Amino acid sequence: MKIVMMATGGVGGYYGARLAAAGEDVHFIARGAHLAAIRSNGLKLTSGDGDLHLRSVSVTDDPAKLGNADIVIFAVKQYDTETAARLITPLVGDKTAVITVQNGTDPQERLQTIVGRNHVMGGTTYIIGAKVASPGIITHVGSMERLVFGEFDGRKSERAEQFLAACKKANINGVLSPDIAKDVWAKFALLSAFSGVTSMARKPIGAIIGDPDTRKLLGDAIAETAAVAKAKGIDLGADYV
Repeated sequence: MKIVMMATGGVGGYYGARLAAAGEDVHFIARGAHLAAIRSNGLKLTSGDGDLHLRSVSVTDDPAKLGNADIVIFAVKQYDTETAARLITPLVGDKTAVITVQNGTDPQERLQTIVGRNHVMGGTTYIIGAKVASPGIITHVGSMERLVFGEFDGRKSERAEQFLAACKKANINGVLSPDIAKDVWAKFALLSAFSGVTSMARKPIGAIIGDPDTRKLLGDAIAETAAVAKAKGIDLGADYV
């Protein structure tokens, strides 16, 4: 598959490196010092899942030079959604899937308005400590990762199954979801509560769940977001909290 990573941050760099090492046709979008370092020295990944050094990498700051892609992994910060979406429009052909792995529940809709509803596939990822350590070098703390994706209508499309096969070949823990909207909300409910309560309490999560009062606060925050999801037609289940 022809896969483009938009862009080569911690998430895009990690998954792109794994896919490229497995023989997939992967192209990276980067800029500035990061772009220059990858062009000069390749892309390095240090990870509990195994280190990699891709010495010859297809990397550019101009997606228009790459032509149509089969898969675009859209891994940019939310505030860059519209700008990045406009940049990738030359990559989108008739069957292209743009898989967004951004946090939050609205980037998919914002992306759809620019690249087209039929081209956007939902996604979310669980990966600890993936970041750009320095130009050209991606680090991944530990060995936990999971990439969940799927069509919004729940069907097992050919493009989704092909990408799942590519993930398995690359030893990526890929999961093809029959209800990706539910998976996106499930992560958001946890992440939003976790971020808010840890910031307010100024304590690590172990201390928070070890105290009855802050544990209840965390549970209530998760339950509130789950209630919002249910009001929007996404039922996370009675046992979710």
